[in-house]
Amino acid sequence: MKKIITSLLCLFLLVSGASAYLINFEAPSTIESGTTLYVSGTSTLPEGFSTVMEFYKKAPVGNNKVATVPFTIQEGGNWYLEIDTSGWTDGDYTMSIPANSQYSYGSSSNTLKAFTVTGNPATKIVTATPTETTAEETTQTQQTESTPVQTQSPLPAWICIAGVLISLLILMKKGLTF
Repeated sequence: MKKIITSLLCLFLLVSGASAYLINFEAPSTIESGTTLYVSGTSTLPEGFSTVMEFYKKAPVGNNKVATVPFTIQEGGNWYLEIDTSGWTDGDYTMSIPANSQYSYGSSSNTLKAFTVTGNPATKIVTATPTETTAEETTQTQQTESTPVQTQSPLPAWICIAGVLISLLILMKKGLTF
């Protein structure tokens, strides 16, 4: 009887631990500003599920969001992004897939990657002859957002632990000992 109960508990732990979905992606670690950044990935999420990838430039304090790009899981779990990096300045960046309330991502998922942008002409020193500017010429600035802290919800682990504890309590009330 002990072997049956132990086997059922182990099976419960294996099945309940496999409820998280996997999502992974590949991208270059360095890219030149103004070129297209290609990101491809695979997932066990359902076909047709849509989410976003967020891009942040690292700053001395916090990070500045530079883009949010949506994508959809295709047949076979594949997905693909093309991001125009025109206007991105030299520096260190991160790309991340934020946690989702509908589906939890497993610990084997790759949802964060750092990369570097180089070669932006706006950050290189150029010698030029001064010219007069008119009032019609303006400079546009982009408003930035602070990087939210990405945390994984511990809920799935607590559900597993609670299930095991409840099962053990029920078995102990029925007089079974271990």
